[in-house]
Amino acid sequence: IADEKDPQAKQQHLFYAEQLLAAINDPDGVQLVIRESQDFSRSSKVNIRVVTITLLSSFCKKAKGTYQDSIDDLIRICINLLNDDNEQVLNTAWDCIDTIIKDMDQLELQKRLPVVRQALRSAQSNSRERGRLVGLCLPKKGIGCILPIYKECILNGPPELRESGANGLNEAINLSDAEALKSSIMNVTGPLIRVLGERFSTDIKVAILETLSTFMAKVGVQLKPFLPQLQPTLLKGLNDPARQVRVKAGNALGLLSQIHVRIDPIFVELLNGLKMNDDPSFKETFLLALKNCLAAVASKLSDDMKKQTEQSLINCQSNESDVVRQTALSCKEILLSSS
Repeated sequence: IADEKDPQAKQQHLFYAEQLLAAINDPDGVQLVIRESQDFSRSSKVNIRVVTITLLSSFCKKAKGTYQDSIDDLIRICINLLNDDNEQVLNTAWDCIDTIIKDMDQLELQKRLPVVRQALRSAQSNSRERGRLVGLCLPKKGIGCILPIYKECILNGPPELRESGANGLNEAINLSDAEALKSSIMNVTGPLIRVLGERFSTDIKVAILETLSTFMAKVGVQLKPFLPQLQPTLLKGLNDPARQVRVKAGNALGLLSQIHVRIDPIFVELLNGLKMNDDPSFKETFLLALKNCLAAVASKLSDDMKKQTEQSLINCQSNESDVVRQTALSCKEILLSSS
């Protein structure tokens, strides 16, 4: 089929091949399809890879229920092809993953997290573009084909799976780009905010905040509609008992300040937190958050807010804690250099 030059004849051959594949319903036949697809998907000839993923995609659509025991292998084949240099291969592989995953129930989605993470790492290691997987950068598609797996694990999985799901989502976001991620903003941000608002372990919160920071750094101003939910969520994180969570929340707040239209209210909250907390460890993390925000937007502060901030920092410099005094001094240097 791959070598057929006549387009009409090629389409006819593909049609007959698709009909043949759709009729396969025994385990041995499915395994044969998987083995052949694995071999041909690695071909150096693009026309062979195109035909392979075209037929595999058709098989996954028409032979549902027959390949349940081979889903991991199918996912590996398709994710590996997200590193292809042919646009048709990329789009068809993406669609094939979407077909395989979209009808899965909750437990099935949760079971697939390890294979997706491993397959993405493998594809990344062979990627033609460092730190980027072209199949996850397709406009209007992005990470959408694998997002249901992360979303399900983050929202409904047991604790260790929630953490792994957040870390996996972070990995996928890192391999995509801002334009491609645009289509997933709602489905990424919503679950992350929801989990941060509930009582979970430090490890889960840290993983969620790390992922949220990665996402904010990627999509930037596209998150403006979520500012009313993000700001209080991150400010709440600054009062978490665990220092790791407070530091991550402060990092995310620094990124948030870059896309905020009105930044003075963020600083009001941070200065109030500094004033209300006597515990040096909490003061330090509020100062770290303030430092992140100052580094991002100090020049955009109103004169009145600059004066209030400077006075708060002067007060902190008389604190008994060396760490608090040093961090306050660092903040003050950034503030004064912006004037």
